[in-house]
Amino acid sequence: MESTFVQGILFDLDGVIYQAERAIAGATDALAWVQSNNIPYLFVTNTTSKPREAICSKLAGMGIKADPEHILTPPAAAVHWLKSKLEGAVALFIPEATKTEFAGFPRWDEAYNQRVGAVVIGDLGEGWTFARLNQAR
Repeated sequence: MESTFVQGILFDLDGVIYQAERAIAGATDALAWVQSNNIPYLFVTNTTSKPREAICSKLAGMGIKADPEHILTPPAAAVHWLKSKLEGAVALFIPEATKTEFAGFPRWDEAYNQRVGAVVIGDLGEGWTFARLNQAR
């Protein structure tokens, strides 16, 4: 019988590691076991409303130590992709706090007629207006 070796684990956050503001029973023990066995892991989430630093703070409040490099979010994936592909400015239609993930990229400024190399759209909730949507086109 062939043995199976886990090469890594992806943990969804909401509903797997925590629910609302509380860690799910057994989550911290499972993470401690993964870490003690040196199994590579990432936390994954589809949120665009918070930067990874804020997610780290939330996890810390539940007794879970995490660093941004262990958290994969859509903005983090976009940053990774943009590092090799972006030509021009990036237009960000994401919450203000999440814009910190894009530090170092040239930003689109609607006041100037500049080339836009990418448009990044995230959860703006009530911040989406017809005017803002027209800007993103």
